[in-house]
Amino acid sequence: VAPAPPPVVNSVTPNPLTGVNANQVITINGSGFVNGTGLKVVVGYTGYTATLTGGQIAFVSSTQILAQINVGVTARMWTVQVVNPNGAASGNASLQVIAPPAIASLSPNPMTRSAAAQTLTINGSGFQTGPALKVVLTTTGASLTLQGAAILSTSATQIKATVNVGNSARNWTVQVVNPNGIGSSTATLTVK
Repeated sequence: VAPAPPPVVNSVTPNPLTGVNANQVITINGSGFVNGTGLKVVVGYTGYTATLTGGQIAFVSSTQILAQINVGVTARMWTVQVVNPNGAASGNASLQVIAPPAIASLSPNPMTRSAAAQTLTINGSGFQTGPALKVVLTTTGASLTLQGAAILSTSATQIKATVNVGNSARNWTVQVVNPNGIGSSTATLTVK
């Protein structure tokens, strides 16, 4: 009897994957996957390897496996490999992890209080373009969501947006939410 061919991984989705410090589900597509005790998914990057088993993986079919993985927030290339219960292993597929958006600074900060529109420049990294990009400002009793025409320009490292912070001296928290729904940590904008 000829041995069963080893599993093959054709693709991993989503790819690229935006990093977060929480479990995310990836879908591994391929062929020759075999269900059973001992099925595992081996993931890693240079200097690190982890084996996902049991409740961390779900066998869907001989062509699809779901896996829960925490890739962290560092941009790097991961490898994904499927190992069947009989020990036959696939080759490595690549999974690119991109860093989530991060705000480094706001300008001007402090911003002068005014009922007129002003331009806020947000410097950072991991910003994505697209109509669903938004900048959310919140303060006690008020919230502003800047989207569409209020976003003047976007690059991976800078967003310029039009904002009306009003005539009150107060602090606003600012967060960037990428089109994929991944938000940055918040930064404080002081209005004087």
